[in-house]
Order: sequence, then structure tokens, then C-alpha cells
Amino acid sequence: MIGENKDILIDKLGFSSNTFNVLKKYNISNLGELMQLSIEEILGIDSIDKYVAVEILDVIKKSILGEIETDLNLEAEINDVILEKNVNFNKHNNTTQEKKIKVLHYLDETTISEDVHDTLFYDSNGFIMNDIDVNDMRMSARATGALLRNKYMTAKSIVNTDYKDFLEVKGMGAGTREEILNKLKEIICIQYKADEHSQLIDLYSNRIKEDIKINCPDLDDAIYSNQVKVIVYKNRDLLESDIEMVWGNRNLLNKIFSDVSIFKLFENHICSLLQDTAIVPMDSLKKMLPVGLCSSDIFMEIIEKLKAQDKVDYTDDGLQYHLLTVQDYTDRMEEGNQKTALMCRLKGMTLEETGSIIGITRERVRQITKKAIENMPKLREDDFKYWFENYDITKEEFKNIFSLSEESFNYLKGTYKKGSKGLEELLNDEHISGTIAQKAVKEMYKYCVVIGGEYIPIKREAIIRKLLEINYSDQECTISEYYQLYMDFLKMNGLENVERLLYPTERAFEARMDDQCYVLSKYGHRIRYYNMQEYDLDRLFAELGFDSFQNMEISTLKLFNVYPELMEEFNIMDEYELHNIIKKNIDKLPINLSLGRMPFISIGESDREQQTVEFLYRVAPIEFYAFGKAYEEEFGVKSETALANFTPFINKYYNNGMFSVDYKIMSDAEYKIMGNKLIKDFYFIEDIENIYMETFPKGDKEKVNPYTLKTMGFQVYIDYVIKNTYPNGEEYFKALLLKDEITDLDMFDRRIKYNQNFAGVLEGMRINCDILEFEKNKYLTYGSFSEKAPDISQEDLKQYAFDAAQYDNEEFFSIKSIRKNGFTSKLDKLGYDDWFYGALLRGNKEIRYSKVGGGFLFSHIGRQFTRADFFLFIMKKLKKIDIMEFIEFIQEEYGLNFDRYDITPIIGQSSMYYDSKREKIYMNKEVYYDDI
Repeated sequence: MIGENKDILIDKLGFSSNTFNVLKKYNISNLGELMQLSIEEILGIDSIDKYVAVEILDVIKKSILGEIETDLNLEAEINDVILEKNVNFNKHNNTTQEKKIKVLHYLDETTISEDVHDTLFYDSNGFIMNDIDVNDMRMSARATGALLRNKYMTAKSIVNTDYKDFLEVKGMGAGTREEILNKLKEIICIQYKADEHSQLIDLYSNRIKEDIKINCPDLDDAIYSNQVKVIVYKNRDLLESDIEMVWGNRNLLNKIFSDVSIFKLFENHICSLLQDTAIVPMDSLKKMLPVGLCSSDIFMEIIEKLKAQDKVDYTDDGLQYHLLTVQDYTDRMEEGNQKTALMCRLKGMTLEETGSIIGITRERVRQITKKAIENMPKLREDDFKYWFENYDITKEEFKNIFSLSEESFNYLKGTYKKGSKGLEELLNDEHISGTIAQKAVKEMYKYCVVIGGEYIPIKREAIIRKLLEINYSDQECTISEYYQLYMDFLKMNGLENVERLLYPTERAFEARMDDQCYVLSKYGHRIRYYNMQEYDLDRLFAELGFDSFQNMEISTLKLFNVYPELMEEFNIMDEYELHNIIKKNIDKLPINLSLGRMPFISIGESDREQQTVEFLYRVAPIEFYAFGKAYEEEFGVKSETALANFTPFINKYYNNGMFSVDYKIMSDAEYKIMGNKLIKDFYFIEDIENIYMETFPKGDKEKVNPYTLKTMGFQVYIDYVIKNTYPNGEEYFKALLLKDEITDLDMFDRRIKYNQNFAGVLEGMRINCDILEFEKNKYLTYGSFSEKAPDISQEDLKQYAFDAAQYDNEEFFSIKSIRKNGFTSKLDKLGYDDWFYGALLRGNKEIRYSKVGGGFLFSHIGRQFTRADFFLFIMKKLKKIDIMEFIEFIQEEYGLNFDRYDITPIIGQSSMYYDSKREKIYMNKEVYYDDI
């Protein structure tokens, strides 16, 4: 027996790599050469350890057992020689000789010198387990039975057994023992305590497991937890010291997720994710999966495998779970009446036509097709259930938008109930994808006309609005002119006979236009386009100061004249437009205001006759036409209107071209007391009346009149008086604004701020740089300013406005934006906030400005602009952006602060588009459709 086997090479004897290398080193090439060695010679090999020796002698023992009947105890012999020769088997561990040899040590000799942290095992599916039942080790019945009879119930109980005891297990032959040991070698996974990478191994393992747990909470962590740690351990040489680099460690991630069991785990998980939804964009799918998987190459390998197995399909919008189409399903049906009937119905045939082909009644056709549909699995066409049940669009539109065949559409028609929404609503559906949107737009364009480069639906209101915007945003027209323009447009586009686009009469057309929020109706049946949504009307109404006209009837011309700068900023061309804006937004007004015939408004409780008489008492004696002019200045009512309609109230005071009244005279005592009380330079007449009545409760208020006030040394104006020490009201207002180094208009009586003469003086002094606005409504006199900056003249300040405006050719700019682009000035050293420099710049009449976002915005576009103009200017550059990033961009680039709830209504009324679900702004709908 020995002679027959002596030529067997040592690489055929099943040695471990360590033992094989030792024998190779000493030129032992076959069993014969090995058999010639004694135990002492084997132990004498340099640096050999005990367990290599045991393995060699065990092989020798197996080779001779067939010829020599002996009860060799090789381990005892070896130990005797060890003690006799005092051999140290491990130069790194002097305690090794004290350890008992376990089956584990036989399986992996490294376990002799290293401390084992744990022993794990691969189950039949490739998953790492803490232990495995002997019955699940997939061994022969003989091997399984031998272990169970000797109380070895699990894999771990075997490897922890002394190797000597294992060799002596009753009823276990050498072949059976070899089978068991080989199986253990195959499935065992050993983890060690002492390892230079141990801390990193734990960090990496925990980070990757946490990533899976967070992103896939439904997965059982018992399935992958041990597996991940083992793979990280086996590939510990790939670990980098910085744990934050884990997602960039593609080699390690590939090792982990390419593991058969983990690969299969995510293969199944991705299928389950796709089963729940119709189409999942690739980016959305990645958000449902671990970062580690998506950072590896394995993610796409899984997708490609699923695609190759017909488990998933690629679409333009992403991935979807593979389903049969109705055509696929019918192709697989058995031949017979049911298949024929179903195919005929799917082709659009009627019940009767189908019945005649098959030779059965129409009722029978209905029954068998109904049953066939009920027995169908979920089909690809069922993905379109939502769209079919919500929208009522034509068959061709539906087929084109969703790329469906005739059979597919007929399946939906026969299975689901049709919806009611139209094509335009479909485009705004939150569930719409980019591909569907693009196809829907293409269909919608078939029902559009091009106006100003935009596709406008062929709908009466849409066409009317766009035509008005394009042609009459900056100029007005009559209703007749615009009606004719509209009818000409219909004729030019072949739409003049489309009933739904026509109006019965021009009068009906005008009535409809009057109701529109984007139309300003004016005197003489004139109109202009004005998109109120684009303006901050709350600020307009707040700054108009209605409460200063409490219990008065005025014309909106009064407000138009008092606030020329505000009217220009809000692009209001006359008092009629202002009246119409108030009319269409009256619910936003914070006061009790009623509308009269254009352009009259009443604040509070007004009485026209009483107001006219009381006014006459303030200005008489006065010539007839002078009264008309005075009334216009005070109340904004055109002079000719006042003379024609209001003078009947005061006819009894008219004589020889003059209005005269008999003024009541104060007594000497009253005159003296009032003279002592009225010590200020300026009073409103109503305040003097109040002082008089407080002083003389039983007195007659009519004694406070122009006559008595003039005799007290006042110049009398319509609603106020000024001491005779000032030549006129303008000089008083100049002195008032120059009185202190700093003037805060917010501290002024509101009636002064709303006085037309005061407003004119303020504007003139501001333009001339006599006063400088350094904060909102706070002014610094130039005299005070020049003390701190003596080298800066008023001409320098005016030149700044010119230079800053010329620096930037952008359509829109601010102080911050031109500074970011490199604009500098010697005024920069002054250190004021942007408001100061913006206030200087608005003095340049060559540019337009608006107070928005807490600052000044300027424009070169040559007309008054809106916030929508500014937003569109930005979006032409950005194309698309998150709304919060949009707000941050404007703040960072222009120094202006907008609220998202102010922005979205403006976007909604423009050609731009806001997706509330994604919270993103798009330059237009075409960009939006491309994005989704």
C-alpha cells in the first residue's frame, strides 16, 4: 500500500498552504520522501510549529493505517518529543504550547496564535449566521447521523471541540470525519480580536449597515449585518483611515454589494420598490436605496440584470416593473372564442360585429369578454388608470400622449370610467412626468395660436388678454378700437366663425372687459392692460394716506397730484386709472371708502354740499373762477366740474362775480386769548378750530375764519395757516426740512406729508441734494453732511447718480449689484447703507426705479417696470431654480429681500411657472416640462 502511494505528490495530499510551503522549502516533493522522516526529524525542521507537525503526521498516519494494525497516538508522541527537546513552536507566542488543540485550530492554523473574536458560518444561501444546525450543513446522512448521535448539534459545537476528542468520536470513520472537516472549512468564517484594522473595521461596518438600515428600514438587518462585517474584515486592506471617505471607496463598496447574498437581497428589494409605482425616475430610485449601493458599480449591474431577466423596463422617465401588455397577454391565451372575442373588442369592434364573426350573440360576447378581463393579471395599461379616470381628452390625444396602441386604449375604455378634466388641466397635474408633459404640450399646441411668440390656447379670454398685453400695456385704446383688433385677429387666423370665440355685440364685449382684473377702464370708454398681480398694491394703498381725507369727497386726481413719484413707480397714468385700481381692489383697503362716479371717492362719511359751503367759508371772498381752481387744488376735482356741479350749493353767497360771506368776529377777549395760544408758525385750520372749542366750549366755531386768522398775523391757505414771518408756504416747508440736522418724516403729522405743496418742496430739495435721504424717510441736511465730508459737493452727489446709472448696462441693477460688478466712487468712503446711495441714484431721471424688497431697484428698460419684469430678467439667466435659492440669489446679488408668498402670485400671473410641489421656479412652462 505504501509502495503504491509513495509517488503521490504533496500538493495532492490536502495540506494547508502553510504546511505545503514548509515541505516545499525542504525539498520534500512526494509521500515517499515524507514517509522516510521520523517524528524527531519532522520536529527538527527549522521554525516548524506544533500544528504543522500534527498535520504532517496525521497524513502519514492515514497513509499507513491500511497496512499496520497499531494504536498510534501521534499527538502523545509529539508532545513527548516536544517536552524532551523543549521546542518552541511559535516565536511570537510563548504560551502556544499550553493551548489545547481544537477542531478550530485544525481548520485554520492562524487561530493558534491569534485571539479569535467569533466564529461565524455561511448558510446554504450564502448568508452569514452566528451558528448553523448540523441538519442544515448539507452533508451526507452518515456524517449528519454520526454527529447527532454524539450530541454535536451545531457547527459551532464541533469547532469548539478538542481535536483529540473529535478524532475519537465513536462510529465516525476517517472518510466521514474528512467530509465533516471539509464542510466546516467551506462554511466557517473566523473573526479575530487583535487586528491593526479592528477599529476601522467596526467603523466601516457600522456606517454601511446604518446606511442600509436608514434607507431600507423594511429589510431585516439580520440578513446583512454579519455579512457586511465579514466582507469588510476580509477586505480590510482596502480601508482608508478617514471614515468620511467611505462613499468614495468604490473598490470596497463593490466587494460588499457584489456579494452573492447582498446582491440578491437588493435585486429583490428594487423589484419590490418598482412594483408599488408605475414609473420611478432613476434619481428617485436612488433616494430609496443605500448611499453605498448607489455609489458602487453594483447598482447598475443589478439594474442591467433585472432588465435582462425581463423584471424591469427602461422608459424615457425612468424604470418600471415589467408587466405584460394587453397584446402580450392575448398572444399567450389559448385559442378559442374567449381569445377571439377579446381581440375583436380590443380592435374596436362592436359586440354585434364580434358576435357575427364568432357565431354567438352579442350578450354572450359581453359575458366572455368580461370574464376574460376579470381573469387578467395586472397589465402595463393599468398604469394609465389614473389618467384615464381623471381626464376627458380625445382618443388620439390620449394615444399620442401616453404612446398607446389602439388595443391598449380600447382596453382602458372597456375597463375604466372616463374622467372630466381637460388637456390644459393635465399639464398642471402634479403627477405629470416630463415626457408626458412634452407630448401633452405638443397636442395642446394643435389648439393654440401664436401671439407675441407664445402659444396661447384658442380660448376667448386667453386671446383677449394676450392681445391687450402685447398691444396696450404702455398706451390706451378705446373699446371700439380693441374690439376691432380682436375681430381682425380672429379673421387673420381663420377663427372668425368659431362660435365660442365671438361676442353678441360690442357692448357685451365692453361689459366683459370691464370685469377683468388686468384691464384699467378709463373715461371715454378707454382701456389699458395693467396686471395688478405684479404690483405691491398693499404698499400703494398704505402710502396714499387716505386717512388724511377723513369725511371728505375727493377726486383721485388729488392723490395723483400729491404723489407723482408713487404714481410713476406704480405705472399709473392718470386719476381714472387710479380710481379703477381702487375700485377693483376695494376689499384690500384698510379704511371705510366708497366709490362715486369716476374719479370721485369718499372716505368715511362725506357730504358734498356741506363740504362745499365749509370750503367757501375758508377761502371767501373769492372770484368765481378762482373758487374753481381753489377747489381743484384742495380736493382734486377739476375746476370746470366744481363750478358746474357744486356752485349751486353756494349761489346765495355769489354777487357781482364774487363769492362773499359775512364772517363772524371774535370778541376782544376771545381774540386776545386765542392770540396767546397760537404761538406756533404753522397750524392746520381744523386744529385751530379744536383749540377754540376747547377754550370756549360754548363758542361759535365759525369765528375761526380767514378774516380772524389774517388779523392774528397768519397767511391763510386752504387747510392750513403760516405766520407772516414767512413769505409763503414753500419757504416755511423748506425751513421745516432744514431746521434740524436730521429730519424723520415718520415723526411728522401725516397731514403735512400728504400736503401737495410740502410734497413738491420735499421732491425739489431732494433732487437738488439740499437734503439727503440716508434711511427710509430719514433725511440729513447737506450742511450737516458737508461738515463730515467737506470734500464732497452737491455736484459730486448729483454726478454719482449719473455715473452709477451709466456703469451697468444690465436691464436691472441695484447699488449692491453694480458694486459687485466693480463700480467704485469716492462716495464709498462715507460708509452709508445702500439706501443712501440708492436715494441719490433715483434723482437720475434717465432711469426708472422702484422701491421693492426693502431697497431700490433700477432699470434701463425705458418704461416703468414691475416685479414680474425683474423676476423674468433673472429667470432668463437661471432657467430654473428652487424658490428659496431664488430668494437667496436676489438678496446676494441685489441686496433685496422678498417673501416667497409675495413671489408665487406674481409668477402665477406671468409667463413664468412655479411648481408648488417641487417648490421650483421656471423661466416658462417649456423649461418646466423639460425638467420634469
